[in-house]
Amino acid sequence: MNEDKYVTAEEAAALLGVSVATVKRRCRSGEIAAEKVGRGWLVVASGLPASRRTPPRARTSSNPARLVDFEASIRHLKGQDIRRDLWVPDVLRHEDDFANRESLVDQAAARVDRMTPPDPATQIPVPKSPIFLRNAVNLSLVDRLAYHAVVLACAPTLDSQIGSQAYAARFKGRARFVGSGTTAWRKWKADVQERARKLGGYVIETDITAFFDCVSHAILLREMEDVGVPQELVSSLREMLRVWAVAPNTGLPQGPDASRLLANFYMHQVDDVLTALPGVAYFRYMDDVRIVAAERHIAIAALRVLDTECKRRNLVLSTKKTALLTAQEAIDSLDDALLDSANYAYEDLTDGPKARAKLVEVFRAALKRDGSIDTKRMRFSLFRLRALRERSVLNLVLDRLESLVGMGWLVPSYILPWLSKRRVADAVASFLEDPERNTAEYLSCWLLAGFADEPRGITPRILRYARAVAYDPSAASFHRVIAMQVAAVGGTANDETRLKDIISREYHPEIVRGALVALRRIAKLDRATASRATRIPGMASTVEFLRQRHDLPSLLFGEQRVPLSLDPPMDGALSERRDVEMPL
Repeated sequence: MNEDKYVTAEEAAALLGVSVATVKRRCRSGEIAAEKVGRGWLVVASGLPASRRTPPRARTSSNPARLVDFEASIRHLKGQDIRRDLWVPDVLRHEDDFANRESLVDQAAARVDRMTPPDPATQIPVPKSPIFLRNAVNLSLVDRLAYHAVVLACAPTLDSQIGSQAYAARFKGRARFVGSGTTAWRKWKADVQERARKLGGYVIETDITAFFDCVSHAILLREMEDVGVPQELVSSLREMLRVWAVAPNTGLPQGPDASRLLANFYMHQVDDVLTALPGVAYFRYMDDVRIVAAERHIAIAALRVLDTECKRRNLVLSTKKTALLTAQEAIDSLDDALLDSANYAYEDLTDGPKARAKLVEVFRAALKRDGSIDTKRMRFSLFRLRALRERSVLNLVLDRLESLVGMGWLVPSYILPWLSKRRVADAVASFLEDPERNTAEYLSCWLLAGFADEPRGITPRILRYARAVAYDPSAASFHRVIAMQVAAVGGTANDETRLKDIISREYHPEIVRGALVALRRIAKLDRATASRATRIPGMASTVEFLRQRHDLPSLLFGEQRVPLSLDPPMDGALSERRDVEMPL
């Protein structure tokens, strides 16, 4: 070896504020100067780029960040994306990050200005069915803010290119960003049905396969420049999408509203071609398309044009979801009489038992014999059954958890009122312990979040499972940090010691932060442990945030609070504020 000063991969990760895995990947690619020693890496200290968590810097008129509105983007993220579009819960709902607003904005500006690279996206195995996964990712909050801010700056220009035939993710101004998806879908459905009634004839219904995954960066970014988006913002977006891509130069991260708006713009030229066809009425809700025509051959010809235009843009129509229907068949297919009657009964609520019975009927109809579910009916019914605390389907939910793996937070939020019952906790434990049933971390993560919110349900079996995840270095970090909360609340002094040891020896910021929150959750975060955590860049602000807290956000319902105490409130409700001082 030469005489350069070396640091370990863990030390380099701490200096850069990234994960150890990211450092090792950059070592392998040559992006970071390093030497392989055995199975590890020694990194040349002088070759490391500056830490990402740099002090605030002045932004000049030449920086792309001058073109974006971070404050509006923060409002959107707090009001929409962070509340409903995180695939798995953050242990603090990012409250510590938002509290340090100046640092958050400065780091996001550095991403937009391409002074620091984006973090790699965290892959989340979200089941699309009991056996098939979607390519879901979570972005760091800094990256999500930078991404949203860039797209917000482009949104008026991009949305102006999209015709009225596209209904989803339409720009509604800086105060709201995009409109309500439910309202837009209802309008799309009503307009399709009205045109089908007027024209009669035939309707093509079709869907684009893996739409977000197949968006070509080259096409998207070139067309953004063509319509007048500033080249410097396009360059910033290009770097973000390149880092987050699952396949090279392809795909948008699913979840953020920013991706929905970009995907909508990506289809605008296809929309224009289809709308110009004579004798055709064309309607699109994101990747869901309807073509209405008075004659069969015109509808089929339009479908072939749509197929060709999509293929030119790296998109493929789903043959399984493509059908030629009569006008009346299409009208009926967009209606769900069972769901509509249940919704009417629920919103009326003058007859409570009738509403419950209708929702139970929708729930049972959503469970198919082959183990799959009708996703739309299931989400609709489970959300409302949760609000009514209707327990008549509780056993079905517990028996069919493997069918509900894609429902995420809805499952534990429905179960929560009964989670402290031993029978219910044991049924959940049986699912979590069985690799034949529990095939993805997604639902496991949300179920553990439920136990963190309702610690009276933590049985020895649940605690054993949580410990196995929390202390497994090979487990996904997003899974580990939620399991740590359960291990802390339901555990012993030995768990407290293990969490403190994680803070002392780990360099992964997400893992250290998760252990900090777990200790604070049980009022066991002492001064020495907190001090050791601050060797990780950016962790001092989390420590300061925790020191001032008397409660924490619910992992299931971020707007509600849970107490900092070993003893949950006797009524099991998510808490009112309780004064528990941090022993610093």
